[in-house]
Amino acid sequence: MNPPSKNFPNIVPSNMTFDRYDDPLYYKIIQFNFAVATASTFIAFFFILFRSPSAIGRYKWFLLNISAASFAFDLWLTFIYVPQPLFPALVMCTKGLLEPFGNYFGGVLGFMSVTWAFVYRFLILINKEHLIYSISGVICMAFSQIFYETPTIVLYSLAAHLPYDFDYTLEAVYAKFPHVRQYMEGHSCAASSFDASPFTKFFLFVGMCQFATTTFINLWLLHAASRCLKNVRTTMSERTAKMHRQLLKSLIFQMTIPFCTLFIPFVSLAFFALVEVENIEFLFKLVFEIGTSHSFLNTLVMVYCIQPYKDAVKTLLCRKSAITPNPSANLSTSRDYQKS
Repeated sequence: MNPPSKNFPNIVPSNMTFDRYDDPLYYKIIQFNFAVATASTFIAFFFILFRSPSAIGRYKWFLLNISAASFAFDLWLTFIYVPQPLFPALVMCTKGLLEPFGNYFGGVLGFMSVTWAFVYRFLILINKEHLIYSISGVICMAFSQIFYETPTIVLYSLAAHLPYDFDYTLEAVYAKFPHVRQYMEGHSCAASSFDASPFTKFFLFVGMCQFATTTFINLWLLHAASRCLKNVRTTMSERTAKMHRQLLKSLIFQMTIPFCTLFIPFVSLAFFALVEVENIEFLFKLVFEIGTSHSFLNTLVMVYCIQPYKDAVKTLLCRKSAITPNPSANLSTSRDYQKS
């Protein structure tokens, strides 16, 4: 039994043992997801770079950006960071490559890549796609994706080290959850506590707001692009309009993937951590198991929704790749992707 905390004598300790977090199956699933994410990303890159019709133009680079950002997120969680969640204690330990480097918190998120693909589709429809290729447009796009999580990371640093230091935070964590100590000592863990810092609630709240804000931006862009497509429908051919509808449809599904695998699970995780719900270890582990399926699902949706990629898969599956395609079929596919 741990002695009473000197700085937190009024904290009522929890009896939660955290032993169900020490689960080998969880790490095997994470490793499996790493292998699947790597394979599916190579497949996505192959289709985007070598099976995109020339008329699709620069849009393939936005598809490549979505796939790369999705893989960066999965690579982070399945290989570099490999989180061991210890909720409802606000503790996350790393079991990946970062473990020798001490207490660390950080992350990457692929949601902004979908947002910029929506921006590109919208700008094409209003004939202002040149804006995204300007110096300011490229800087804005790069900055938003690289520094998207900066507010959350800064607030975590404040929550973990203010008003005093990290040892003060650990004292609060151990006072509230004494059994978590054995899973933290000797390991690289990030930690915070509602009892130690007023910034902790801001940290969780801002994290949830980041997901929500990006979701609302994507929904607004989808609405604006769809409305704009209806307005300019009379100025373009049926095949060009069909191409725009197909690419918007693929973006809808590509937005749904991070919404279902990232937004809903991780906001739920933050909420349950905020209200300190105990004994739901399976749910906290499931969040990361679902989240690391992001790349695979993104590739699956992209190939299914974009016809040339779908046709290429059918060709490979039917073992007809060595047969010369019907010229009329090629002409139809190319015309479907002519830009307005």
